Amino acid sequence: MTGVGAARIGAGQWRTVRVHAPEAVDAPRQTRTRTIDAKDDQVLGKGQTNRWWRWMLALWCALCAPTPVVAHDAPGTSAPIRIATLLVPGDDVDAERVLAGEFDALFVPLDGIDARLPGGFDRSQWLRLEVTPPAPDRDALHGAVLRFERVPLERITAYLPRGDGTWRMQVDGFYATDPGIGVLPGSYAFRLPPAPPGPRTLYVNVQERHPVTLRPQLLDEHAFHLADRAVSGIAAATYAAIVVLMLSSLALFVALRERAYLQFVGMTGVFLLLLLLALNGALYTVPGVRAFGWWRDHGIYALALACCALALGFARHFLTSEAVSARMHRWIDRARIAWLAFAALSLCNIASLGPTMQRIAALAGVLTALQIAWLAWRAWRGGNALARPFWLIWSVLTVLIAVRIALAFGWLPPHPGLLNGFQVAVAFCLLLMSVGLADRVMEFRKQRDLTRELKEQTDADLQIEHVRREFAEDLRERLRMAPPGGEMEWVAFRRVLASLKAVLPQRSAAVIATGYHGIDLLLTEPLDAKDRYGRLLIERGGTLKGLCRSRSPMQVTLDEIGKEATGAAGGSLFAVVPMAMPRPGWGALLIERGPNEPFEPEELKRAAEFLHLAVTTTDEALHQAELKRKAEIDQLTGLYNRRAGDAVLNEAMLRAIADRRPLSLLFVDIDHFKQINDRHGHPVGDDCLRATAEAIRRQLGERDTAARYGGEEFLVVLPGHQPEQARQVGERIRQAIAQLRVEGEGGPVRFSVSIGVAARQAGEDTPQPVVERADRALYAAKRNGRNQVHVASSLPYGSGPGAPDREDTVTL
Repeated sequence: MTGVGAARIGAGQWRTVRVHAPEAVDAPRQTRTRTIDAKDDQVLGKGQTNRWWRWMLALWCALCAPTPVVAHDAPGTSAPIRIATLLVPGDDVDAERVLAGEFDALFVPLDGIDARLPGGFDRSQWLRLEVTPPAPDRDALHGAVLRFERVPLERITAYLPRGDGTWRMQVDGFYATDPGIGVLPGSYAFRLPPAPPGPRTLYVNVQERHPVTLRPQLLDEHAFHLADRAVSGIAAATYAAIVVLMLSSLALFVALRERAYLQFVGMTGVFLLLLLLALNGALYTVPGVRAFGWWRDHGIYALALACCALALGFARHFLTSEAVSARMHRWIDRARIAWLAFAALSLCNIASLGPTMQRIAALAGVLTALQIAWLAWRAWRGGNALARPFWLIWSVLTVLIAVRIALAFGWLPPHPGLLNGFQVAVAFCLLLMSVGLADRVMEFRKQRDLTRELKEQTDADLQIEHVRREFAEDLRERLRMAPPGGEMEWVAFRRVLASLKAVLPQRSAAVIATGYHGIDLLLTEPLDAKDRYGRLLIERGGTLKGLCRSRSPMQVTLDEIGKEATGAAGGSLFAVVPMAMPRPGWGALLIERGPNEPFEPEELKRAAEFLHLAVTTTDEALHQAELKRKAEIDQLTGLYNRRAGDAVLNEAMLRAIADRRPLSLLFVDIDHFKQINDRHGHPVGDDCLRATAEAIRRQLGERDTAARYGGEEFLVVLPGHQPEQARQVGERIRQAIAQLRVEGEGGPVRFSVSIGVAARQAGEDTPQPVVERADRALYAAKRNGRNQVHVASSLPYGSGPGAPDREDTVTL
């Protein structure tokens, strides 16, 4: 088998390498061309393991069972190993040239004992292992075995030096194994051939689609057999335990006809057992199912996805509770269908989908464990007593699955404790689940007694929810109609007191707020309790303020917050529910009860919910009112904008018609405003507009309204004003503006205004005729020399004999 690749021989230099490996075993590969850069090509692991994972694994192994492992420096290790890695573009490299040392300069040495390889069939991945025997025993490598943990590898080829200078090539693979390797292989093993004493250099070629982390060990024959038998023994014990659990669950299914047991049998006895066999590589050595290796890693993904689907089905039937909604069941069913569909897709064995299916299977494992843990928690909270251990078990299984995924992606080294501890812990979790299944028979008897209590509790909760819903709807409606400035707060907290009186037994209640939106409140229920709570606030306000800083509802005795202040005998209990507000403001809801009537935690929580709903709804209503106010205000002058001015005018017109009262308008326009902008600049023009708005505002009464109607034009609405009264207001405005001085770059700027006045006439029911007359009066003032007030004639435009061509105006 030959091919052409590229090897880096210096900074920025590459040369062509022709590959020849006549003894290599055929393997699936992909041929493609891409540019390799130094950062991409020299991705090598440093052998550093995340300590968090180690601590979690150590804790679980301590809880389950100690796992015998052979450490890298355990007795029986022949010699330390120095590891270096080589990544060369192309799927083949001439092994003879590697063994001849031509690529030794390109090997990157590692500091640790683990080598992380990025995977992929588009590159050749090599390990160089330099072994130096201990000084006292130069022949310590005689009969040694090079060992790797048995993780999924497409092919691993070891080149071992002989004494005559030649090399022995040994090939092994995860999916295509030698029939003589045994049924339960525990590792990849390569026995060193006889060679002269002294240091040796070994080469290992690895072919694998996905990233992988390898930890080589060089053991003597005795230590190797101990390590290999320990791994095989643990695996055999795990398989036996799963088979026993499967048979016992099958017997329970036959006796009880409960579908959950059948789901458990399918999950454990079929797919989980096959999945563990596949993950350990034993499935590909068992006669009869060895052909499963044709699917390679796609078969593992399909088994994992099928296990996820069966686990969800088991949890759906076993973890039943009123707290588990039909919507959640629908999501579980959809997830099951999705995992089964992906499993079928994985069995199509499409090579290009390998990395994608690996990620999908990993995601399915984690999501399934989390979903079942969440389902167990919800069922436990809903009254299913057996759900609590299942929640604990699946929470731990989530961690175990995440560890196993990290091993599969090469994020963790293939440490024996991680590999063996995973399957031991899984078997232990299955044992606990089988015990929970057996206890379900007793749970059925308890369920009938709990049903009545749950129904009563549900009815009470529904009643409270009905009150809460009515409270929320009524509060929003009342706040929508209430004006800001203290009225909204009063309405909200009065509704809180009234609603809580219906759902919480109490003697009295009060809402105390200091600095809430700039106001202080003291509301009580009943009203005659206000004096007592007022004295309480005066004498124990500091204590209450300190309790409110905790932000948590609590109950205290009357002696703790001032028995003298309330005047009650025998002592009382108070629920203190803090109100969320920014400092230095503070507030609380106080609910009083008798000394022998303590508050339940649910009651405190309920009171806190009502208060929180009132506060948030009030804040939202005030915010909406502020947004509405900003939408109606002209940002430059602070007056109403044109849209708001038209609304005020329409409302004033309707009120004038209903009350049969007069209504007058003023149109105010700054004279020569364009020349002011051109000569002095727009900032000075803006100052003139602000000064004009302020001068107008000062001349108006409480019921009068001013709005910026255009660029330099202002509208003034004067309800209840006759034309003469409106003219006097206009004249005061004109004189006040004539006295203004606005600072400009060339000195003070003086300006004047022209004002048009018009009044509503009998029979007019819309503002438009009045606006038109006021506008024509304004332009008449402009034509007559400006800086004037003109009053529109009482005769409408074009009426009477000899009517003028335009609106007659009176100049004041």
